[in-house]
Amino acid sequence: MGNISEIKQIAIVGAGSWGTAIAMVVAETHPAMRVIMWAYEKGVVSSINKHNSNNLYLPGVKLPGNITASTSLQDVISDSPVVIFATPSKVLPEIAAKTSKHLIKGAVVGYLTKGFCRIDNQIVTISSAIEQALPSLKNKTVAISGPSHAEEVSTHFHTCLNVGSKDEAARETMISLMNSKYLQCRGTDDIIGVEVGGTLKNPAAIAAGIISVLPGCGDNLAGALIAEALKEMLQLGRFFNAREETIIDISGLGDLVATALSEHSRNRRFGKDIGSLIVEKGYVLTWFDRFLLHIRPHLVLERMSKKLNYLAEGAYAIEPLIELAEENGIVIPVYRSLFEVLLNRKDPSLLIETIKNPQKFFELYSQSKMHVSEKQQGLEGIRGSAISAEIAGKAAIYLENNFSSVRLLEEVKLLHTVDVSGNTWSNFEQKECSINKENLNKSIQSLAETYTAKIADIHFSIIKNIALSIYSVLARIYSRGPLFPRISLTGYTGDVRKLKKSTSIVYVLKQTSFLKVMPLLRGIRSSNMALPRFVFFREDTGMFTRLFFRLCGGIAVSKNRMGNLVFRTVVFNYIAVMLEHGLPVLFPCDTGEHIEELHACISSSMKEHGGEISYFVLTPESNEEDSSKEARYNISEPLLLSEFTRSDGELEKVNTMLHRLLKD
Repeated sequence: MGNISEIKQIAIVGAGSWGTAIAMVVAETHPAMRVIMWAYEKGVVSSINKHNSNNLYLPGVKLPGNITASTSLQDVISDSPVVIFATPSKVLPEIAAKTSKHLIKGAVVGYLTKGFCRIDNQIVTISSAIEQALPSLKNKTVAISGPSHAEEVSTHFHTCLNVGSKDEAARETMISLMNSKYLQCRGTDDIIGVEVGGTLKNPAAIAAGIISVLPGCGDNLAGALIAEALKEMLQLGRFFNAREETIIDISGLGDLVATALSEHSRNRRFGKDIGSLIVEKGYVLTWFDRFLLHIRPHLVLERMSKKLNYLAEGAYAIEPLIELAEENGIVIPVYRSLFEVLLNRKDPSLLIETIKNPQKFFELYSQSKMHVSEKQQGLEGIRGSAISAEIAGKAAIYLENNFSSVRLLEEVKLLHTVDVSGNTWSNFEQKECSINKENLNKSIQSLAETYTAKIADIHFSIIKNIALSIYSVLARIYSRGPLFPRISLTGYTGDVRKLKKSTSIVYVLKQTSFLKVMPLLRGIRSSNMALPRFVFFREDTGMFTRLFFRLCGGIAVSKNRMGNLVFRTVVFNYIAVMLEHGLPVLFPCDTGEHIEELHACISSSMKEHGGEISYFVLTPESNEEDSSKEARYNISEPLLLSEFTRSDGELEKVNTMLHRLLKD
């Protein structure tokens, strides 16, 4: 581009605090130049045009009169030979695409945005996202990044920025626009180094905010965090082919220090607020957040940002960052521990100890537990039908990961014939069995979805509580009748009451009759133990009874189909998902058949998602003659499966103990 004095207008797309501060720098340095800003919020546009201020994002700062604003991208872009994007990373690809028909040929395009973008399920850098939306800008975009809090720039504090672009002319144009008495730009052709450094420092600043409010943490640990985060930034920079000197320059190390330690930093403040919530309340995520975790993790972080009423780009960056690292075998323990604390509810001590000794992360991770009070905030009212897609997907993945394609092919082909009771399978199953190795996974997924829909509970807490209350009244009236036996629970009932606050409870019941379910639930509730979702076998029940039990949280299982590996895995993963969310489950298992598979599914799930579970075996002690008058159950000593018992030897030990309890 020619002489900078020939530029009459530039556009800034996005009117947040940093975009507004840069608009102010350019407008003050070039008073004859018009700076026009695009804003989504009409109130921001009105504030800038009428009062020369951005009261929403940069309050108290008077803006030069040559700054105007509009909600029309066409008005902002069409006459601007220089365009600077300053939108959040989440919306940047869409907005960049909308500017394509208005962009002047040969326009210089830069960006202040930091983070990653997801396009067609691929994680890409900001420059790549812009160049995909605007192909004519290939290798010509300009990254602008560095330690630059808008609050300081807008009050003329001295500031340094890196300006990166492979196109020297574009780079120099942007430098000339922004250089002033208090702001100095350093040019580089390593654009990827500039943007990667600016992106990666944000999650580290969130970690700094979290530890700043944790007991026993101060400047010493913050210094260690910065050092370890820099190491991981350099490692990730090598993956992106960024130069190390760029990562340790102002847009990397410089920005890391400023963002991690400054009270102006939104990312540090985000971490500080999240850390305070953990310390004060013991949890961060709502039940809906936990549901979203399984389908749209990035939406959880967005919801967290909105609840705190400000945007933290580091929150958006952490989930794609971890995904990218895992896909490419990059070990980044500090960033990973932050992810586990934020999204997988790990105790914050994992982050602290990982900063102190990153080499021990995997050992620390295997030992870390969910925050104890978190278990009291589970999905108590969720229906199985509402999360059936999650359950089916989990079951399909479990099958693919734990059984060979040959085994799965053989199992599904059996559906062509008959089930274990001699009854033919449904038309759906026969249709899905027209399979081969190529469509095996698709068929497994379809079967899992259908089975889940058939067995899923339609739990209504109100109906369940009303039913149990009515049953209690009838039991008092018809005491000792065959349908209303008196319930007596002995053994380790106190352990159930104690452990229900910090673990997920699994009741393994050594009987299968659905007639025993309501009396047992009544006894569990009256004993103030954890009231479970429950499995019942449905062949011996009518349609009304099945509906009633499903409304009360029952999982309607066809016992005859438990010989079907796919069906059985769906049932077991259904139980595992309930436990992930802190819901107790009762599972009838009179012979202990398949108990190892159930335990393996539960163990795999809890290893992935954290937390701790307790097994209790309920053994009926009444003989048949007495059971119509009184139902007595002995509750076994708890068998704990925590994240301290993950080795193969420990897994076998738990299986052996379960078998022993079931046979006693």
